[in-house]
Amino acid sequence: MEELLNITWPLLAPTTFFVFVMATISTFQTFGEIYAMTSGGPVGSTTTLVYLIFVYGFERYEMGYAAAIAFVLFFIILALTLINMFITQKKVNYDL
Repeated sequence: MEELLNITWPLLAPTTFFVFVMATISTFQTFGEIYAMTSGGPVGSTTTLVYLIFVYGFERYEMGYAAAIAFVLFFIILALTLINMFITQKKVNYDL
């Protein structure tokens, strides 16, 4: 048990951080299922930020509003990534 806590887990920390960030990004990218099945759903109940970017950018031709939603999505993902970095208290070293 001591080896797990002192050797294995610290070595897996960068990989765990990477997997969390990639999983967070992929959860925000659900577009195809919503577009194909519900198109936003009844009364917008299945509308996500990525689907809103599509609607405002390519259906309503409001590119500025779609770009603003994309920036909000970027900052949400950035905030979740930074929170994860502070929780793990590990600085990921990418030096190869």
